Amino acid sequence: MFVRPPHPADLHLDLRGAGRQGANPKLEDSLYNAAAAQILSVINNVPETVTSLLVITHLPGVQDLAMRLASVESNEDAVMEMATDYPTSGLTVMESAKPWAELDGRDAWITDFIVRRA
Repeated sequence: MFVRPPHPADLHLDLRGAGRQGANPKLEDSLYNAAAAQILSVINNVPETVTSLLVITHLPGVQDLAMRLASVESNEDAVMEMATDYPTSGLTVMESAKPWAELDGRDAWITDFIVRRA
């Protein structure tokens, strides 16, 4: 999952124990205003034991990375909305069968694009 934050505090969350223990946030200075390749580099280094990940960072990197990872099997409506307008607090929901270290391009299924509506 990728999100553009409402403020400049960038982090990614290890959600392994989110059900009982809550998320394990980790600040990553390299995510602040990062390009898609920099964000992907952080993701590629996430341990395989992490099964869900929330990455919070800024445009245009987060949108560029989501477009880079979107496979042809992705939800077309979600991809089109994400590609044309990625507002503050936009959230791209992705799934992939590959380990974090192997994600590179067209490896994830975009299942949803969520935008908070006022």
